[in-house]
Amino acid sequence: MKASSTRNSGVGLLALVLAQSLMGCGTRDVPPQALPAGSVLAVDEVGLTAEEIDAAADIWAQLDPAASATHLRQLALTNTLFPLCGGRLAAPEARLAARQVIDAAHAALLAGQVPRDIEISEVEGTWQALTPIVWRWALEAQPGQVSPVLEQPGTWAFARLHSVTPAVSARDVRMKLTVYHRAWLDPTRGLTTIDERLSRATLRSADAAWLDLVPLVWQKKLNVP
Repeated sequence: MKASSTRNSGVGLLALVLAQSLMGCGTRDVPPQALPAGSVLAVDEVGLTAEEIDAAADIWAQLDPAASATHLRQLALTNTLFPLCGGRLAAPEARLAARQVIDAAHAALLAGQVPRDIEISEVEGTWQALTPIVWRWALEAQPGQVSPVLEQPGTWAFARLHSVTPAVSARDVRMKLTVYHRAWLDPTRGLTTIDERLSRATLRSADAAWLDLVPLVWQKKLNVP
């Protein structure tokens, strides 16, 4: 699992964009029909920059290295970013409250204390046993390392990596982790809530080229004007 300089730069961008820009801030309030500054797409008031899209595409590039850049961006939007947007839009106040809880738990773990008020799961397996965002972090982490707080659809999480069994293909790498998470959407219907909120949202784009990346079924789902 020794990475090239190109992959290392991708990991740095992923950590910077997904752990800080995409995951750490609240929704961006903008006037109707305007996109947040720097954004190329927006789901209601939640803007997405080209950097955010490419950082999420890096997750899927590890699973399908032969895929085209266009296809990877499509996977990033439909499998990662649009669900994240739906989770943020569905309950923004609960999301911020859950962030405070997970931040406190994260700080406690780093200080050698027992995290409180969160769910804890022991996970072992390949990428299919984990969410893609946590898996991508763990792919190049070191045993004993703790992740930053990561946003998943409807849930905040962080993880401690215990062990890694290398493989030729990233998708076959086996990992053992403890995952700490705090949901702000009801876990029993979180994806349904996200889907319902996205069906009421409107997707807008900076130009036709970015909109063309979005599959037609998703353009229809997101009520493209």
